[in-house]
Order: sequence, then structure tokens, then C-alpha cells
Amino acid sequence: MTAQRLIVAARVRAVPVRAVPVGAALPLAALLAITLVLAPLPHDVAHASPWTVPQGAVAVTLGTEFVTATDEWLPDGTFQEYPLDGRFTGYRLRLTTRIGLTDRTELSLSTAYMQNNFNVDGFYLGAPPEELADLDQLRDGFINLQNDATGIGDVFMHLRSRLATQRRWLLTSEIELRVPTRYGRPTGTFINDDPSQGVGNQVALGEGRVAAGAALLLGLVPTSGLYITQTVGFRYRFEGPPPQLHGAFKIGGRVAPMLVPWFTVDGVWSLGTGDSVGLSFITSDPSQPANRFDPSTLTTIERTLDEAWLRLGVGTTIPLGTQSIDFGYYYVALGRSTARSHTVSASVIILIGGP
Repeated sequence: MTAQRLIVAARVRAVPVRAVPVGAALPLAALLAITLVLAPLPHDVAHASPWTVPQGAVAVTLGTEFVTATDEWLPDGTFQEYPLDGRFTGYRLRLTTRIGLTDRTELSLSTAYMQNNFNVDGFYLGAPPEELADLDQLRDGFINLQNDATGIGDVFMHLRSRLATQRRWLLTSEIELRVPTRYGRPTGTFINDDPSQGVGNQVALGEGRVAAGAALLLGLVPTSGLYITQTVGFRYRFEGPPPQLHGAFKIGGRVAPMLVPWFTVDGVWSLGTGDSVGLSFITSDPSQPANRFDPSTLTTIERTLDEAWLRLGVGTTIPLGTQSIDFGYYYVALGRSTARSHTVSASVIILIGGP
């Protein structure tokens, strides 16, 4: 069977299992000290609270996330559903540990166990069944693009240091290092762009490349019980992908002793296109069913890790002394080269030790 006949309609991009906020504890100073936004999937943005953990204290966060998507933005910004009734689902179990090194400096380590899956209808592109000599030829003409990946995702390390502290605000610097584990790197639709080698790794657990960056974190307490955090940062990605700018805004306030609702906006912008990781395919008619799929609607493109996205999030934190529980929902509202994902998160934070 020729490569042309094996062309695949579904183009799957890794879904941003991006950042998930985590709440904090009473009083407000302690709440702000352990408020954290987790950094999930391939297109990660990690923005932590500018209020660092006290010296000698350890804040441990255990969180879970469920991500789903059925639509995407193409590299040119076109929005469309996944072809062939495609659906991405992802599950995360994340562990983050923040250690207070001094009264102004903390070290954070984070990683996650991840399961990514892309389900899509199979379809047949072989010769008419009546022209086939045996069942092997029939099986050869059936295309199944289901793709999945399971394992440990990237390891994130952050060093944060408070630069200035005032009564109503403070400014903290952050240095970031992201190191991939031994998962498969993202590829095009097929391994080595060769249909005979099988479907490539399109739901990878991360970008598979080292990244380093720096950010400034601003924290405000305009009135008692209300907090605002803002993050602006730059990330350099090695081995091909373009560098990124990232930012976040979050506002939260206590409306009851055990209820702190919050709202957040965060996003990423890639500065350029970067190197190709393989060939991918888009279709001008993603709504066509598998049993009537027309290969003439396909266009070949280079897949590059140049995503951009803007995400909204809402949730609430339930403070429980030196512990807290957080629930959140995130929706990618705008994007390029990324999925319109929905994320539901739940996490528990425990603050151990300290003054």
C-alpha cells in the first residue's frame, strides 16, 4: 500500500495539560505562602505564589487533573473539531514539594504521573473488498490512529527569592529548570514520516527537551482577605522549539472562614516557529465520517512546537489550618497550534514545620 493511500486524516497535537492552581490555608499570610499553581503537560506554565514558604517549612501538594479536548486551533489560527470524531483525554497525578531554604528563598520540585490517550474512528483506504485476495489485505487497508502514552512527565525545579517586601505587596524572582524524563518525544503523524513504520508519538508526556527560564512574581494584598498575583516570565527551550513568553493573573478572596474563591487568566506565546518534529496532516472537512472519508481534503504541514494559548480558570480553596483543599476548572479560550482543552483539578496541600 502506498504512502498516499495511508495518509491519515487525524492530526493530534499534545494537549496542554497546563497549570492547575492550588489553594492555601488561614490566616491570609499562611494562605498566600502555600498558594501554588501546578504546571501540568507538554506546554507547561508554572506560576507559583510570590509568598515563599518560611525557612524550615515544607509545603507538599498532591493533586489530580482530568483533561479533555475535541477541538483544536491550527497553526494559522483556524479553529476546528478533531477529524474522525477524535477525542483527547489525559489524567495526571502530580506531586510538588516546596522547601523553605531561608526566610526569603524556597526550592520547589514537581513532577507528575500521566496518562494521555487519543481515540479516533478507524477507517478503510484499501481496495474494494471484492478485489482482495485474502483477509490480510483487508486488514492492511484499515487505518487505526489511536495513540496513547503513560509514564512520568517532566521534572520542574524552581528557585524563588523575595526581592522586596512591603505591607501590601511583594516582588519575588523565579529561576526555572525543566528536565524531561525518558518518555518518547513528540513526532509527526507517522514514525520518521514513514507510514510503514506506524503511527508516531502525538500525545507525548512533554516536549522531551530541556528548558530554562526566569520570571518575576508580584503579590498584592489590597485589603484584608483579598489577594492578587501576577507573573511575567521568559522560557528558553533547547534543541529546536522557539523561546516563549508566559504570564498569569490571579485574584482570590475569602468570602467565608473556609471558602476562598479565585479567578485566573494565564497564557503562553511562542516567539517564532522553531524546527519541525515531523509531518502532520490537516483536513478541510473535519466533520466527514470515517466511512466516507475523502483523502483529497488533506493538506500536509510541518509540525512545530510553536503553540500559543490563553486560558481562563475558576475555582475555590477550602482552608483547614495548615492544610487546604483546592478545586478548579480551566478552559483554553484562544490558541494556535493547540487544543481547546477543559481541565478539572483537585488538590491537597499540607504545610509541615516552620515557625
